[in-house]
Amino acid sequence: MLDGLLGQGDARNLKKIATIYSNPIANLYSAIANEDKAQTRDIWLSLTDDQRTEISNSAKKAVALAFYDIADWQDGWLARYAY
Repeated sequence: MLDGLLGQGDARNLKKIATIYSNPIANLYSAIANEDKAQTRDIWLSLTDDQRTEISNSAKKAVALAFYDIADWQDGWLARYAY
C-alpha cells in the first residue's frame, strides 16, 4: 500500500499513515513524498538491514538521489544497489 501511495505522490495520506502507524518505513515513505531529503537520509541510515530489504525500488532510487544531492556517493550507491 505504501508503494502505491508513493507512486501517486500522495504525501498527505503517507503522512497520516506515518503518524498513526509510526514505524521507520512509513516515516521514510512520508519523507520521500514530502521531498524532505535530510529526513530521508536520516531515516535510511537508522534502518536495519532487514527493513532496508522491504523498501521498493522506486523508494530506493529516491533515497539514493537524496544522498547524491549532498555528494555522498557511497551511501547513495548502497541505498540503490546493495539491498
